[in-house]
Amino acid sequence: MLFEFRLVQEREASRLAATRASPSELRVIETASRTIRDGFLNGDKVQFEEGDDAFHAGVAAASHNFFVVVAVREARRLQRRASVIGVGGVGGHAEEAVKEHDAIYRAIRDGRPEAAAEATSVHLDNTLKDYRREIQRRVFGDPGGRP
Repeated sequence: MLFEFRLVQEREASRLAATRASPSELRVIETASRTIRDGFLNGDKVQFEEGDDAFHAGVAAASHNFFVVVAVREARRLQRRASVIGVGGVGGHAEEAVKEHDAIYRAIRDGRPEAAAEATSVHLDNTLKDYRREIQRRVFGDPGGRP
């Protein structure tokens, strides 16, 4: 349900950001995307997650809609709580997540609202699949025999 909620909020945030983002807001989103990439390349989960938080907050802010900002912030807060109770953040799809954030950023930068919304859908769908795989692994174990 949380991912369904995020999908509704963040698709629209991306769509609006593609038509409303200022140059300084685009720089914030681009910098966050770079931080995600650097965190992945450095194997630094904290840096990756900080970039991820900044990215999604930046897109929401660029929507210029206070209610979208609050909704995105609260949904991500709830997701972090789920991570605390045992579902890790971006697991097996971190490399793809880097590319997905870049695609969202480029669509927003280029003023393509539908492409931004679609790229957001792809990202959130893949993130949900990653969460489901991790839950499956924890409940039923790793098919390769690792705990």
